[in-house]
Formats: sequence, structure tokens, C-alpha cells
Amino acid sequence: MKLEIEQLNENGIWKVILRETVSANYQVLGCKWVFHYKSDGIYKCRWVVKGYKQIEGFDYQEIYANIIKTDFYRLMLALSVINGWIVENIDIETAFLNGVIDHDIYVDLPDGQCGKLLKSLYGLK
Repeated sequence: MKLEIEQLNENGIWKVILRETVSANYQVLGCKWVFHYKSDGIYKCRWVVKGYKQIEGFDYQEIYANIIKTDFYRLMLALSVINGWIVENIDIETAFLNGVIDHDIYVDLPDGQCGKLLKSLYGLK
């Protein structure tokens, strides 16, 4: 949990604000810890927004998830074999946290304070 909070702070995901400064027109979304037991015997935890409380047209306009299809992987592997390229695999643990937010979204922070999101956080629509 400590590592997750450090990564979120390093990536500038939120700005701490006073709850009283949030306009009555906005809701403060709750958050929670989600734990996942991995096969290698360790737990992975994420600080997740309760995005199911977001209102379409107010908190967000559309839902978009950028994914890569299997055909693209096949094409890139075929091209790498033909051209003799070296293929490497990397895992970016906080890749999702680079999304830009174009609405004012306020959330509860792990330490009980209130924050304005500057970048995307797990669970948002």
C-alpha cells in the first residue's frame, strides 16, 4: 500500500484540496483499496475510484479504452523475425495513470483528505 501511494504521488495523480472548496455542483467520489493475490505468492494492491457513481454527461462524456489487438502483436512479431529485430517485453506498472482528465473530478484520498484528480486513476469511466 505504501508503494502504491508513493507511485501515485510521484506521478502527480492528484492535488490535495480542502473539502470545503469543492463546489456543491460536484460530488466527491469515494475510493477503496483493491487487493489481488498473484501466483508468485505476493499481493498487489491498487487505490481505485468508485467510478460507478460517475454521471454521464457531467463527470464524463464518453468511455474509451485504448487496447492493442492480437493481430497487431502477430504482425510485429512477424516483422521482427523477417528484419532480425530483437523483441523485448516490458511491464509498466503505472501505465494507466498517464491518462489526461478533461473534467473536474474530486476523490477521497487514502489519508482521509480530499483531492482533485489531475490524471486518470483506476476505476474512472
